[in-house]
Amino acid sequence: MESHGDGLSNFDSSGTDHSTTYDVVCIGFGTKGLAFTTVLADHDPSQRVLVVERDSRFNNDLGFAAEDGSAGSTFLRDLITLRNPRSEFTFVNFLHETNLLVAFTNASQLTTSRRLTARYMAWVAQKIEQLGWVSFNKEAVNIKPTSIAANGQVTRWTIDLRASGTGAASKVSCKRLIVATGAQSRLPRSLASPKLSSNVLPLSKSAELLKRIHNADRALSIAIIGADQEAVELFEHLISAPGQHRATMILAGSALRVEDCTPFTQEMIDGANNTSLHHLPPEVRQRMLATSVAAEFPTVDLHTLEALYVLLYTQHIQQHDKTQHRFHLKPHTRISGAQLQDAKVQLTASDVRSHAETQLPDLYDFVIATTEREALPGKPLLAPLSRMFDSGNGSWTVDSGYKVNFRRNVLAPGCGLWVMGTLTDPKVRRDNFSVLSASAGRALESMLEVAQVGETEESASKYGQLAML
Repeated sequence: MESHGDGLSNFDSSGTDHSTTYDVVCIGFGTKGLAFTTVLADHDPSQRVLVVERDSRFNNDLGFAAEDGSAGSTFLRDLITLRNPRSEFTFVNFLHETNLLVAFTNASQLTTSRRLTARYMAWVAQKIEQLGWVSFNKEAVNIKPTSIAANGQVTRWTIDLRASGTGAASKVSCKRLIVATGAQSRLPRSLASPKLSSNVLPLSKSAELLKRIHNADRALSIAIIGADQEAVELFEHLISAPGQHRATMILAGSALRVEDCTPFTQEMIDGANNTSLHHLPPEVRQRMLATSVAAEFPTVDLHTLEALYVLLYTQHIQQHDKTQHRFHLKPHTRISGAQLQDAKVQLTASDVRSHAETQLPDLYDFVIATTEREALPGKPLLAPLSRMFDSGNGSWTVDSGYKVNFRRNVLAPGCGLWVMGTLTDPKVRRDNFSVLSASAGRALESMLEVAQVGETEESASKYGQLAML
């Protein structure tokens, strides 16, 4: 067996941590945590499960200003239908229980609005809460490997918790731990100065921007940095809004890109009829479809692009002089800096083709920008375990079931740790749940396999002890 040496940071070999023990602990009750607990509850609601969430409630805000816009996936790609269409957690059952089934059927739509999707998610979250699994206002602050095995292998995880309001400390333990915390988002470094905080907003706060615009007593100048679905919808909304406001959309690419969402590509992502790809996680199959352009730049659905083009075309018909246009697309441009000037924002930009840097001629009352999402959610929690990972350099990876790869013989049979969202492409729309259920299902299957191995080893050990007697 491989020697642990000093590799187990914060390692507790006493086995006396006085914590409450669960079969499964899930850290985080956002969309990823909800997806996993949904497939888990559908499989076996009798398990002893704890879900810890630092907020006071489930947050079903998808972050789009246009709440009634179409979500990025069809209603059948909900949290469970493709895995078990008879589940009580399906979108169709949500419609039935909330008396919306007839109205939705008469609308003859495959996609749902974001508002209805958010209601569905809140409805499922309430069902999970009714199982007694969820503990709100609890933040996981540390994960410690714990051993009660004679050979020193890690048999369970101890999680230190802190109450969000009071700071009271507690701890729980489990054999199988799911980390489903949301990826942290931040403004690009060029825009992150505290001096700009009143004028520069993340795209997720576009609703706040629209409120300010509505209450403004003068025409405002706005810059939108980004070219994804959310940014384009905001730009389209500003063009259609009343008033004489001006807006410029700044994008690094040469043009806005349409997403590839044909049935053929979706079938490949699902992997249903391609056994050679079925072993790959759906996020990886999704990335395999991306061209070099789609991999580098965000995409927008065709309907939104067509609607935006019509608005810009109408502007051109009404006013031939482009210098008089109130709305502009500025391609090939990457923002490299920003500063306040006369209570407005002066942007510095570089041309992505020539790399020439210059200050943009316009001053903006507000700048709203696409945020950058961290690549590895849960990274701070896993940092103390760095010497246990199989990479040898302190970084961690996951297998196709999202199970963290540890060094050989470090974990006892039946013990494991999974991180949801590790393989997710940061450019995928926040309202696209096409792979969410599939990812949660793969994690569950991996967890059940680990649990089965643990039960087999435990049974064999007990049988061996009885044989010796």
